[in-house]
Amino acid sequence: MVGVYVVAGNIVNGVGGGAVGLAKGAVPAAYSTLVQKWGNLCPALNPALLAAQLYQESGFNPNAKSPAAAEGIAQFIPGTWATHGVDGDGDGKRDVWDPDDAIPSAASYDCE
Repeated sequence: MVGVYVVAGNIVNGVGGGAVGLAKGAVPAAYSTLVQKWGNLCPALNPALLAAQLYQESGFNPNAKSPAAAEGIAQFIPGTWATHGVDGDGDGKRDVWDPDDAIPSAASYDCE
């Protein structure tokens, strides 16, 4: 998580109206727009938090697979994906291996 948070102001309980953004270079360019967009899905989430989660889960590797059968950049296990996976890019498919679906799914799941 080091380097993921850039804090302007005090983010504890929103005191001071602080904003949280992405540190330059903290998110691979291929995913930065998705993280910025979906990281603002609900008040409980922000782009830096979503980025930290993806980094921790897979190191931003869309092909990651864990011994526990978690798959993709957001590391969904099949049962959780079946229930919470979304078609983030609107192509008619919910694909755990596609960051365009997995990142919005992770954000949506976090907001639930």
